[in-house]
Amino acid sequence: MRASMLELAGVSLIAACVSAPAIGGGVQQDRPIQIPRDRVLNVDMRVASVGPFTSAGAAPTTGLVWRADVPARPEMGAPRAVRVQVRLTGSLRDGTWTIRIKDGDGNETERFAPGDPAVVAGELWTDEVPGAVAVVELWAAAADRLPVLRIEQLAYTVIPSTPQAISGPDQRIPINLAPVRIRRLGPPVARLRFMLAGQGQATCTGFLVGRRLLLTNQHCITSAELASAVADFGYDDASRAPVRIRAEALIASSASLDYSLLLLAREPGPAYGRLYVGSSPLSDEGHPLVIVQHPGGRPKQVSIADCRAAGVRRLGLAPGDFSDFGHLCDTLGGSSGSPVLDWNGGRVVGLHHLGFREGSPEPVNQAVHLARVLDDIKRQDAGGTVYAEVVAQPR
Repeated sequence: MRASMLELAGVSLIAACVSAPAIGGGVQQDRPIQIPRDRVLNVDMRVASVGPFTSAGAAPTTGLVWRADVPARPEMGAPRAVRVQVRLTGSLRDGTWTIRIKDGDGNETERFAPGDPAVVAGELWTDEVPGAVAVVELWAAAADRLPVLRIEQLAYTVIPSTPQAISGPDQRIPINLAPVRIRRLGPPVARLRFMLAGQGQATCTGFLVGRRLLLTNQHCITSAELASAVADFGYDDASRAPVRIRAEALIASSASLDYSLLLLAREPGPAYGRLYVGSSPLSDEGHPLVIVQHPGGRPKQVSIADCRAAGVRRLGLAPGDFSDFGHLCDTLGGSSGSPVLDWNGGRVVGLHHLGFREGSPEPVNQAVHLARVLDDIKRQDAGGTVYAEVVAQPR
């Protein structure tokens, strides 16, 4: 009936040990919690050095002008998939060239062109390429300037260890076993994958609050991870291939409220819809809730049983700021960024972002009041159009 000790998983959350009575029920620590991001992220791909492979000296002709077959090394085992880091210099915004990513059988998995956000960033990570080898090709349609490509790192899949600190039975269930009205809330929720410098690929959860607007935690995605971030929609069971969409821009973000609002490169489509937000902070102790999530990077699950508010006024990340509420919904690492929904109306009332500290006398998870996030988005949105789309209600 409780949840994991940590949201991106791995080690216990650092939090204050001194407690005092909370306003609104429950026990409240008297100092703000902390999220040691470099220690807590759950990594399901490890990074290793390869090559280097470089396109320097490739002739500016037409057609295929350079190719690199980048294999996993024997000590990496037989990975299910790999991602390759490509550093780019030179002409990144102009030209007729393309970078094509293929698997070892020659099937194209991804393509990049001049001006693409990941290209302009000068350092792109390919998406996952099935198998143990990724092929990177540089093509030109005319004899013009070409970028220089350099490959020195490869990420390969591993089986992540996701420690749990469940108090009572773990009652998460697959999305397809949830009541119909809860299943209808699932399509806008996506698994997020992103690369961490020197570590590998980590996972979180995010959800649509507009046609291309995806909300998640700031401790998941900052500007440093933006170019490698991919949202997987429709990952409801392991047999389904998800719809993969890259993040394009960071629209708004706050470290103290632990949120990032992303603009996706394209719309997932009408089948995925969006979630609608509540207009006021959660105020009822014991209020019934539901969380739709991708725990541990797994197919979509929901927490329903015993999922309720537990202390509606809790300290968050900023000193003296009661930005959070507690909840007893079951989660795991990778659930960070999940929507906390009102059970009765299905509106988003919170942004789940952390779990209880191992050994805590009160094992309660926390979410940021979504009303606080909305206020901050409004403050950062000078034109008002993004905020208007996020807070829009169904017709």
